[in-house]
Amino acid sequence: LGAMCFVTGILLTRSRRQALIDRVVTWMAFLGAADFIVRPIILAWLGMDGSSVDKSLSSSYWLMTNLSAIVFCLLLALSLLSAVAIDAMRELSTESRTDPLSGLLNRRGFEEQAAPYLAGQAADAAPISLIIADLDHFKEVNDVYGHDAGDRLINDFAQLLGRESGPEAIVARTGGEEFALLLPNTDLAAACLLAECIRRSVPALRQEGASGIVSGRTCSLGVTMRSGDEGLWALLHRADEALLGAKRTGRDSVRSTFSRPVSPPTKALRAAG
Repeated sequence: LGAMCFVTGILLTRSRRQALIDRVVTWMAFLGAADFIVRPIILAWLGMDGSSVDKSLSSSYWLMTNLSAIVFCLLLALSLLSAVAIDAMRELSTESRTDPLSGLLNRRGFEEQAAPYLAGQAADAAPISLIIADLDHFKEVNDVYGHDAGDRLINDFAQLLGRESGPEAIVARTGGEEFALLLPNTDLAAACLLAECIRRSVPALRQEGASGIVSGRTCSLGVTMRSGDEGLWALLHRADEALLGAKRTGRDSVRSTFSRPVSPPTKALRAAG
């Protein structure tokens, strides 16, 4: 039993997960190993070889053994129960912020990750840009090729966005066939270049549907850059306007918008006035 608990503890230490509750369960396994291994040694040291059962059962060692076993089992049960409860809460929290089809953040997760990041940036800090991408005529894919083909196209497009945007970007599926990318340390020109790369990569996506091969699809993208200390909603609004502009001009295009904040007059200008 001691060897089994020790091996369990070693396996747990090699786990990628190292949350507090995981460490607690790991140490409980090592404590169990120590208890089962040290107990026979103490028994042999005390000279209790089993020849006198009554003496052994009435000894302080037997009382201590039973008490420690009860306490250990209770602690182990509570640790395992806590681990299961925490895992369940973590899974629910992840599901509430993740889009199950694409694996990206959903709108709620996007807002929760992006809004604090924007709030922590000063007006004169590094630039932050936002891209909203929308697959053109996506309803046609579902109607002609089937919903399975449409779902796979959504998933492929999500993977394309993740590859092209880089590790710093916050990428989300905000609804239907619409996606959002918040790009830290990215100015408007770089964001437009990224959007153009995405637009050119979409036609290469291919999926087999019920009525043939889904290929040659296009997307429209709206791009904007943060102005001053504006929040996420203002960014989303201006990116939506740019996206609508791309839709109105025939789709399969990138449109951008950016409004610079009005700077307060300098001392020289005030003196001249």
